Amino acid sequence: MVTFSVSNYRQVSFDDLSSLAASSRATETISMTLANLSLTIFDAETNERVIPTILHKSTDYDSDAETAKTFPQFSVSLPYGHYRILVLGYNGSRECNIASLNHISWTDDYVPNTFLYQEEFTLNENTNLNKEITLKHVVSAFRMTAEDAIPAELKKMRFISTAGGIVLDAMTGFTPQSTGRTSEIVVPDSYLGKEGVDFTVYLFLPEEQVTSNYTVQVLGSGDA
Repeated sequence: MVTFSVSNYRQVSFDDLSSLAASSRATETISMTLANLSLTIFDAETNERVIPTILHKSTDYDSDAETAKTFPQFSVSLPYGHYRILVLGYNGSRECNIASLNHISWTDDYVPNTFLYQEEFTLNENTNLNKEITLKHVVSAFRMTAEDAIPAELKKMRFISTAGGIVLDAMTGFTPQSTGRTSEIVVPDSYLGKEGVDFTVYLFLPEEQVTSNYTVQVLGSGDA
C-alpha cells in the first residue's frame, strides 16, 4: 500500500471559458468560493469504486485560518494498480449522488455550479505520489437580470428549459439525459426593492448541439 495525495486544486472560471484566449489564461486556485470538494477513486478496468467518496466542506474549516484559503489535500492509501480519479467541486448543500462515473446527480434535482476533474492513472513505483489537478467547468449558466426593483409580491422565480439535464456523465462532461429541467429560486427578503438583481440557474448540456428555449415565470404567494 502507498499513500497517494491530491492537492493544489485549480479551476477554470466562466470568464476563462467564454474568452477566446481561454487556453492561455491563468487558472485560479480552488478556494472557499466553492462549498464542496470531493474525491472518488475507481478501478479503471471495472469502473467499480475502490474507496468511499471523501468530501471536504468549506464549513468544516475556520474561514480565518491560514489553511482555509484553499481546501486541504486528499490522501488515500492504495495498492499498486490501474485507477480512475474523480474530483468534483460544487456549491450548495444538496448531497451529491455518484451512482457511477456515467451518472452523477444531486438531491432534489438540484444542479449546482460544478467543476470536474477525471483521469485514468497507473499507481506503481514510478508514480509521482503528489498529484496537482485542474478542474473544468461542466455546467451551463442561464442568468437573468431584473432591471426594475423587486416587488414585495414576488416570492419565487421559475425557470423552465427545453434541453439540458440534471445528470452529469463524468467521462464526457455532458449530460446523458437531455430532457430539460424546471427549477425554482425563492426570492430572499434581502432582494426586495433592489434593482439589477441577478437570478442564475445551472444545467448540464448534452454532447450534441441543441437549441434550448427558456420560459421564466414570476410567482407570488398564491401561485403554485
